Amino acid sequence: MIETERLRLYSWPPAALDLESFGRELGIVVPTGWRPDVTDILPARHGPFGPYAVVCAHELVGSGGFHGPPDADGTIEIGYEVAPDRRGQGYATEIARALVAWALGQPEVSRIIACPTPDNVASIRVLERAGFDRAGMRGEELLFELRP
Repeated sequence: MIETERLRLYSWPPAALDLESFGRELGIVVPTGWRPDVTDILPARHGPFGPYAVVCAHELVGSGGFHGPPDADGTIEIGYEVAPDRRGQGYATEIARALVAWALGQPEVSRIIACPTPDNVASIRVLERAGFDRAGMRGEELLFELRP
């Protein structure tokens, strides 16, 4: 678990696609009408370098995590998502900062990247507030990076 002042990030177990069961197991409320977009990451998860459920005050408010373990040069990619009715409350920035702090504490991590689309202004602002620098493009996406 990764913890911040307001949030707890719980490692997302592979069987947790059944959110209601997952919510009962953790004792949290799962919002109706929203499902975190972690299905593509779950099959490729690697220990702590996978997705996390983000909980605030016993409610699932988002997800975040890593797109797999660091590559050979120590680069790891982060992603995050906040439930639509919880956006605008600073959760995404708090998630990104928590993931960065945890990742930089791992000896095999030397660079963290994130790749929002150019039209995702909110995500770009989150990355800038979390200390990332714009580093170019990766295909059709912007490339942001943070080094210790």
